Amino acid sequence: MAQSNIIYFPDKVQEELINVLDKLVDYAVQQYQKEIVEITEHYLKRMNISEKTENRVFTQMFWWTIFCYRMKLTRITVFQEFLKVNKEEWERKSMTVQQVLASWLNLSPGFYYVENDRSGKFFIFRDIFEGDRKIVGVHSKGSRRPVQGEFVSVMLLPLEDGSFLSQGRIIYISETKSTTIVDKISSYYEKHAISPSYLLNPQLYPELLRIALEADG
Repeated sequence: MAQSNIIYFPDKVQEELINVLDKLVDYAVQQYQKEIVEITEHYLKRMNISEKTENRVFTQMFWWTIFCYRMKLTRITVFQEFLKVNKEEWERKSMTVQQVLASWLNLSPGFYYVENDRSGKFFIFRDIFEGDRKIVGVHSKGSRRPVQGEFVSVMLLPLEDGSFLSQGRIIYISETKSTTIVDKISSYYEKHAISPSYLLNPQLYPELLRIALEADG
């Protein structure tokens, strides 16, 4: 796998994309704070997890709600609405930025093995469902970094250089139980998936995460 295109400092495009994420959070909170909290709490109540784990799960469910959950009134996701409302602004952006934003229309937090640490900021994650490897930038200040061999769940956003940005606090799952957990969530996924592509089954994530965390408990 070619890895020569890894960048260690954000370029102009990535700075623009991070700015879009900041605006997306502002929009989501201003327009849908009550709904997002209710949706997130609905799924959290179904999970038998500690308060410490709940804090990490909340951020992943927050991003899942924004990118994956179709709001009842609009029947589209918050991100889709955000793009629609700001359509004229995006059309003034470079084609590269527009293409990346389009790629964010099909996202869902996933489950990954951490295969390699490439500097403390970039890692190789292997998708447990599709087997593909991703170069992942982890830039959260104050949070512990993934360690090779760990099993994690996190939202990954594709960037223009082929790498991915981890979004929200990473959920760490016991390495010692990873085989059993992968078997459990894979079995559920195979029974309920509507498409072979994991990203086309975002509705399954909350239940997959619940199964993983309870098996880990």
